[in-house]
Amino acid sequence: DQYQDGKILSMDYLGEGKIAMTMQDPVKTGLSASRDYYAGWSQNDISTYYVIYDIVSGKATDLEEIPFSSGSFSDRVAMVKGKCYIASSPDTSKEELPRFFIYDIASGKVTKGAQIDGGFYINRLNVVDNLN
Repeated sequence: DQYQDGKILSMDYLGEGKIAMTMQDPVKTGLSASRDYYAGWSQNDISTYYVIYDIVSGKATDLEEIPFSSGSFSDRVAMVKGKCYIASSPDTSKEELPRFFIYDIASGKVTKGAQIDGGFYINRLNVVDNLN
């Protein structure tokens, strides 16, 4: 019920019956008092957040360790060797800088990864594999 009015931007299957969902909801993130068509849904609005959905239990868990992010398009989740890497471009006026977070699929724990200097924005996260 808590996600019924938000918008799913992306879903990535992580294995072990879990899905990483990138969600957008300006009311949930405190950006807007209503879900009017234009209020809080743009690329620059800080209204995006991340949720892990467990297919077996039907339970959805917000990844509260990851700050709300800007962006109405999302391709900022990548999985490598049992870890899910998630990028966030948060509200820099709150002195939060773009950062990568690491979600351990088996334990459900989130840790901070690399931080990026201010002025940059993370819009896409791709895995590059050395094929040699």
